[in-house]
Amino acid sequence: MSLQTLTNALEKLIEDEIAGKTQLEHQLERQEKAIVASLREELDLATRGIELELGRELDRSRRRSAIFARMGAHWGVSANALTLGSIVERLGSAGGPLDRLRGELRARIASVLRKNRRVARLVYVQSSLVNETVSTLLGVASVEQEPGALFEARG
Repeated sequence: MSLQTLTNALEKLIEDEIAGKTQLEHQLERQEKAIVASLREELDLATRGIELELGRELDRSRRRSAIFARMGAHWGVSANALTLGSIVERLGSAGGPLDRLRGELRARIASVLRKNRRVARLVYVQSSLVNETVSTLLGVASVEQEPGALFEARG
């Protein structure tokens, strides 16, 4: 496989990764709205969408490893030594489109991470609120400290 063919394959892969991150961000937004509105079915659908996208991430990771291995062999270096940045440098002026995609991917990843932290925080706050409410109603310090407190089997 020629270096140009590998570069084209890597560019296509990065475009797919950007689209995947965009989809993941969309599903996280959907999940956040479902949590806020207490829409269980919508939350389940959004969670399944996230799981589906994460499965696609595994496929993209395998593709990336194969491309990096071939590029590493071309340059006589270990695939583990390659990064998108180092590939762009090695390609010189031909790496311009890949460098642009790399910047887009970084921005998309940062956006997904921010959204994921936001959703995680929302889940934590909501869980804490429910735990505090149940603890107050049961008159215990914390539901987490009293396993089975909600369903006491003894009469």
